Order: sequence, then C-alpha cells, then structure tokens
Amino acid sequence: TTGEVVLGSAAAKQSFGLMRPLSPDHFDGPVRVLAGPGAGKTQLLVDLYANLVASGRAARGQILVLTFSAAAAEEIGQRLDDRLHDSYDQSWISTFHSFCARLLREHRPDPGRVQMSGFQEWLAMKRTLAALDPGVLGPLARVAHTDTFAQDAVAFVAMLKQNLVHPAELALQAEADGTPRLRALAAVYGAYQRRCDAGDLRDFRDLVTDAIWLLEAVPDIGRAGRDGGDQFGMALPDSLYINAGVQMEYGRVTPPTREGYLPPTRTFSGDELVLTVAGVRLQLLYTPGETMDAISVWLTDKRVLMPGDDFLRAFPNISPIRGARLRIPEDWIASLEKMIELGPEYVVPSHTRPVMGGAAARAALTAYRDGIKSILDQTIQGMRQGERPDELVQHVKVPPDLPAEGSSTTVSH
Repeated sequence: TTGEVVLGSAAAKQSFGLMRPLSPDHFDGPVRVLAGPGAGKTQLLVDLYANLVASGRAARGQILVLTFSAAAAEEIGQRLDDRLHDSYDQSWISTFHSFCARLLREHRPDPGRVQMSGFQEWLAMKRTLAALDPGVLGPLARVAHTDTFAQDAVAFVAMLKQNLVHPAELALQAEADGTPRLRALAAVYGAYQRRCDAGDLRDFRDLVTDAIWLLEAVPDIGRAGRDGGDQFGMALPDSLYINAGVQMEYGRVTPPTREGYLPPTRTFSGDELVLTVAGVRLQLLYTPGETMDAISVWLTDKRVLMPGDDFLRAFPNISPIRGARLRIPEDWIASLEKMIELGPEYVVPSHTRPVMGGAAARAALTAYRDGIKSILDQTIQGMRQGERPDELVQHVKVPPDLPAEGSSTTVSH
C-alpha cells in the first residue's frame, strides 16, 4: 500500500515483523518510513535495495539512493557490498549534492565553472554588499558591512535557492509587497547572483538548481511525454504520430533511419560566442526570454537576426500554459533591448513570417518589448493594490496601439 511505515510501532511489527525486510510487494506507491535514531531505517533501505537486485527486478544502476550525509551514503554502500555478490554494476548511492554534481559533470561539463567553498561564498557576499549603494540597502545599510550579516545573507540566499526562487521572482514579489527590508534583500540576492554569473562561479545550492534545470531541459535525462502527455496524460496513436521532433517522445523508439536527439558538442558561457562557419561570420547571443537557455543568432555581415522563439508575430504566453518553468519577463525585455540595439535589417523568427527592412524590424521588436513590459507593469501595479490573479486577468491587456502590423493582440498571461 501507499503510506507510512513507523518502525517500532505495533502496526509495523504486525505488517512486516521484527526482522522481516521491506519488500516491493508491500507497496505500490510512495512510502515514508518514520523512526528515531537506531530504529533500523538504514537496514530497512538496505534490505529493500538487496531484494530488488537479488530478485532480478532491478540492477544497481537502476536504483537511486540519496542521503543527506556522505557518512550515510558510505555506510549504505558498504553494507550492500558486503551483502550482494552480483556484477557490481555502477551504482547511484550518494548525497543529494553529489548526485547533482555527477549529473552536471556527465551531461553538462563546464571546465570553466568554479565551485565555491563556504568561505568563498561568504567572501563573495561580503564584496557584493560592499559594492552596493547604501541607498539600495535601505534599513540594512547600517549592518551590511558586518561579517555576521554577510553570513546571514548567504544563508538567506541558500534558502531561496533550495526553494527554487529566482532573483527576478523575489524582486517581483518585493515590488508588489512594498516592504523596504524585502526590497533590500531582493537587491542583495540579485547583485550576489550577478557577481557569481559574471565570474562563472557556483555556490553549493547551485548544484541542485543547475541539476534541476538540466533534467528539465535535456530530453534523454529527465523528460518524458511532451505536450498532451505532460498536460493530460495522453498520447497520439501511432497512426497519427507523424512528427516526433527530436525523437525523444516518451514510449517511442527512434527509427534507425533518424539520428534522434543530438546533444551539443560545443557550449559557451557568458553573453556571446563569435564563430565563422563555412565563411559566414555569426554571433551566438545569450538571450533568455521564452526559455532561460535561449540563444539568438546574429549574422553580422548580412544584419540578419534569428531570435528563435524570443520574438513572434503574435503576442507570447508570458506565463507558460503547460506547466513549464516560469518565464522571467525582465530577462525577456532585456534580451529584446539587446536585439533592438543591433539594428537588424531582417528578423527571422523560428515561427511566423520574417520581418523585412530596418525600420519595420525595429518597430516590431520595440512593440514586442513594450507589450511585454506593459503586461509586467500592469500586473505589478495590480498586485500592489492587492488584486488576485482572477481579478488581474480582467483588466491587464496589451495597449491597442502597441502591436506591430501582422501581430495578434490575443494575450495569455
């Protein structure tokens, strides 16, 4: 059954016996084991793991064991090695952070990434606080120079990251809440993260958040069904399954005549990468917007901009409608401003028709930016007035004079 097992309780003894291991036959869903120190939690998990491997239900490489401490992971691994005499398949027994580091090392290696120690995190925060304008810090300015506050600020940022709160999300909440202290803390968080990003630095909590981003972004690691499968638990029948995109749909097998998903062979960090491919000069620009990993292509000599999905000739869903990660409108606006400054003669988006001519391109990108900014400003203003989401959608609209020719005024936000 699905539920809880309380070691030492009468129910547990009746269900499993004093020495009887926890078998997969005992449950068909998530089970939580509740017990105090020395009650036998570790042994229960070791028994379950050994049962799965010995019975042939799973190999070691198919079972993930995560612990909070390295000592616990080492103990579980040692007990299993003493007990099992199998093929010693590669196992996954580690702390949460070690597991995330392993995922990133194997699937998104970044030799330039610097993993900070606790002392380095504190030092980075100290320098962040020293560089901030006292006016931004507001009521915190009088204590911001102290070592204790820097340590508290590191702990505050850690708590936010562990709960997957992006700096822009906190800034938005601070603007809506109006508390000077919260606005100051949001400024500290944003400045700290910008300092880390500029130096390609990662703190301890980034291991978890970066791994989550990876699992959500790479189909062959964490993604299952797409579209209707994600939203409704449904999939097209084979007779209607015409286009599989990257060929990583859940439950589908890539035909032998197709390559399927091709992982990138070259990555870059920072704002841009300049390349020459087959004699064509181009820049890859980091332009987060529709997704946090969006990249635009700028053909320097031809003045052609390929913005991907950051620009369409229809107003975008600022808030994704299929449960994907929140899109950060401030980042999207900044990316569009970067595109406008390029002065493209042609804008060729991934969807909808291209925009031809410098004046038309500038007008279209400007209208797109101003439309997103208008929705953001109206939403923040309504939040400050205490409006609920169902009240906001009644009046937050794109101003009628903003959409460029050929764009839709339909809004989902």
